[in-house]
Amino acid sequence: MPLIRNIEIPIPPLPEQQRIVSVLDEAFASIAQAKSNAEQNLVNARELFDSVLQSIKAEKEPLGNLVEIKTGRLNANAAVEDGEYPFFTCSREVYAIDKYAFDCEAILLAGNNASGDFNEALQREIQCLPENLCNHCE
Repeated sequence: MPLIRNIEIPIPPLPEQQRIVSVLDEAFASIAQAKSNAEQNLVNARELFDSVLQSIKAEKEPLGNLVEIKTGRLNANAAVEDGEYPFFTCSREVYAIDKYAFDCEAILLAGNNASGDFNEALQREIQCLPENLCNHCE
């Protein structure tokens, strides 16, 4: 411990310390404002999307009458590091895996879609999507 106790560290004069604090305060305020703006933009986009969906006048049909719905059987524990294929679970994080179950165009609802937020669905061509917990519609 004597070695550590004898280390000299520079201490800027008080005006310089105050200037550093002022610069950091400005930076953190800018970051907080940017975060707030991004969150509000997301809220606005979701509200606009929902209002457009609500304005569509069309007959309604149960999804199960229109498509085949399949559910994978694996969870995040099946993921492997540096896997060959993307692997979707309840998490927003995309994992990787070495085998797949579906090779088609589909809408993915990650996990059991417990949130019920279909705005989070991923629509994409899924070639070699792993067998997992995603609900799968053909």
